Amino acid sequence: MDESALKTLLDNLDISRSSLHGWLHFWTFLVVLGVALEVVFVVKEYIDQSHDFRRGIVHPPEKPSTMLFILGLLGAGLVAIGVAGELYVDVQAGKVETEIRKANELRVALLSKEAGDARASATEAADASQRAKEQSDKAVASASNAMTIASGARREADSFEKDIVSAKTQAAEAESHLADALQRAADAKQESVEATRELLKLKTPRSLSEEQQKRIASKIKRFVGTPFDLWVSADSESGVLLESIDNALRSAEWKFNLPGNPILYAEKAGLVSASGVSIHVPEEHRGEWEPALLALVNALRAEGIPAAAIRDAAEGEKGKPRDRIHVIVGSKPLN
Repeated sequence: MDESALKTLLDNLDISRSSLHGWLHFWTFLVVLGVALEVVFVVKEYIDQSHDFRRGIVHPPEKPSTMLFILGLLGAGLVAIGVAGELYVDVQAGKVETEIRKANELRVALLSKEAGDARASATEAADASQRAKEQSDKAVASASNAMTIASGARREADSFEKDIVSAKTQAAEAESHLADALQRAADAKQESVEATRELLKLKTPRSLSEEQQKRIASKIKRFVGTPFDLWVSADSESGVLLESIDNALRSAEWKFNLPGNPILYAEKAGLVSASGVSIHVPEEHRGEWEPALLALVNALRAEGIPAAAIRDAAEGEKGKPRDRIHVIVGSKPLN
């Protein structure tokens, strides 16, 4: 039975005990009243009998009052029942109080145990909280160290990034310088090639093979009988080229004439101080000999011999006859 039920039972027993006490007091009062009345009647009867005895009157013994006797018995029985009921109630109340005391002791023990468990849990919680705080402090310290390391790493990364940017810039500049150097080298190589080519041109004598001479002759063959004379610079290379041109002209049956110069080269060409090959025609004979002149110039160019067509005015040409075409083979040009 739980504590609340025991308390309810104890309250009911208290109520019952209070009721029994009330009834017991009432019936005790009635018993006392009956006894008092019985005593009063007995005393009164004794007094009356004493008076009668003095007067010489003798009465027969009277029976006690039945009503008073019954009332006395009833009161005594009720008092006994009330006392017995009160004793029973007291016994039951004692048992209930014992149960309540045991329940209270058990509850106190349980509460003490729970309090001990709570204190132990609180202690464990405090320990756990302390360990958690220590771990939190360690975590904060680790985080601080990590932040410090990260900050240092970031500064190093920034420095590395700046170094990389600088290195890239230097590399780009180096590449630019290298490109410029390569371009200058290429330009120098090209210039060297061109210089070599020019040098080869200078070193390579002008010449016309027999096959080339035949092609030139075939191109100017239709101008048979065109008069010409020869002029040349005083160097062997110009003299060799002059011989080749002369052979082509004679093969085309052009009409050779000695120049009017008293000093001749190979007894057929007058000496001049000139550069390159040029074909001259007097101005007044343009209509007659210019087609032949142009055919000769183009044939020479086709075989790789640069040649120029020049028209001579009377006042510009001195010491040369004007009744013919003048074929002039000057020294090899430098360009």
